Amino acid sequence: DREAAERALAAAPATLVLRDAPMLSDEAHRRLRTQARDVVLIEPRSRSLDVLLNGSALGGVVDEQTVDPACEVPTASG
Repeated sequence: DREAAERALAAAPATLVLRDAPMLSDEAHRRLRTQARDVVLIEPRSRSLDVLLNGSALGGVVDEQTVDPACEVPTASG
């Protein structure tokens, strides 16, 4: 939920992973964006792109595919 995300972002610099959330106001989106170090959007819609990444646009759609992990951090690949 939004409150938990805000607490986590306030505790330490973090990446916010956010699915499309039509129930959040534009201001709530902006506040979360400014608190996050980075933002990863999952299945964003036009409104999310407009609010969170002003001036951006969808670049297209790709077919779903599986990608082999390529992280060099041992705990991430274990």
